[in-house]
Amino acid sequence: AGSATSWTTTVPTGFSTTNQKVVYTYITPPSNTLPGTYTLEITVGNGISTKKSSLQVNVLDCFKVNVKEVASQAVCPGQNAKFDFTIQNTGKFQETYSLSTAGSASSWTVLSQDKVDLDPSKEKTILAYVTVPQKARGSHEFTLTSKGTTGTISSSTAKINVQGCFDYNVAVG
Repeated sequence: AGSATSWTTTVPTGFSTTNQKVVYTYITPPSNTLPGTYTLEITVGNGISTKKSSLQVNVLDCFKVNVKEVASQAVCPGQNAKFDFTIQNTGKFQETYSLSTAGSASSWTVLSQDKVDLDPSKEKTILAYVTVPQKARGSHEFTLTSKGTTGTISSSTAKINVQGCFDYNVAVG
């Protein structure tokens, strides 16, 4: 019984003995199990009495990803900007990450790749090329999101300050 029951297999499931008997319980949480502490209660009964043994199963967060923050950039209208995002697999297993962008400057943004495979503790730099339209002014941003096949998500937001580089003033003397 308990919250870890669906991942367990006990062998043998029944036995007859007058001596001690070793019983194995295999616990295999699926890869999409959320990290946390789960309970398992093993009950052995002989029809007359019942013995229970409880234990806690700690499921670690083995699938982690980190997208490191990037500095904001100031550009002129019509200029290009390049952002270097570093994606790091901080988990314990190889993972494939899908990359996407969202935000007011996402339509101006092209990524160097939209998918990346990373071994544990490895990182890769993904380039985001931004082409700022001629009529753009003000502060804009886009968020790069990395989503693993197991559902792990990390993101970082890049800010673009479009300055009025071609503005001018007229004064009458």
